[in-house]
Amino acid sequence: MYRSTNNGVNFTLMHSSPDLLISDPTDPGNGQADYDLALAVSPTNSNDLVVGGINSWRSTNGGSSFVKSTVHGTSTLPPPLSNYVHADCHDLAYNPLNGVLFNANDGGVWKSTSGGTSWDDLNEGLGITQYYHGVGTDALPNMVLGGTQDNGKPRTRFRWRLHFYPYNGSRWFRCLTKL
Repeated sequence: MYRSTNNGVNFTLMHSSPDLLISDPTDPGNGQADYDLALAVSPTNSNDLVVGGINSWRSTNGGSSFVKSTVHGTSTLPPPLSNYVHADCHDLAYNPLNGVLFNANDGGVWKSTSGGTSWDDLNEGLGITQYYHGVGTDALPNMVLGGTQDNGKPRTRFRWRLHFYPYNGSRWFRCLTKL
């Protein structure tokens, strides 16, 4: 990461390791910088910035060092899951009026009122899940399980309204039932 303090005339190297655009710094071959790359600088403090790729990373010293701000897998997080945010950050933006930080990614939109320390999921009720496959079973005729892109296996039981609940995992293209 480079920084300019004179409108791009000169740049100073601020950070080069570990690579913030991959999910595992020990495996440099799993980056997605050509797919998801975002940067947001606090409107009140130019040394406070967040970089987004597979995960998001926060710096409070102008980019000299970073701390992971989001984690896309739940298996490594102790409860509560306050820094879970869906993977593949495509945009980060601060609201200049109140400092709220937004993270737009493959799974929807999250917001942080703490500069990226903890996050709130804003996706309730949004019909944005990309389904690849769905399955039902005669044993449970009112239940459907769906295979999605990066959003687990949502399931629902048909009652008065249709509501899908996330179920077990993040990437399930196909699903089946066995009873």
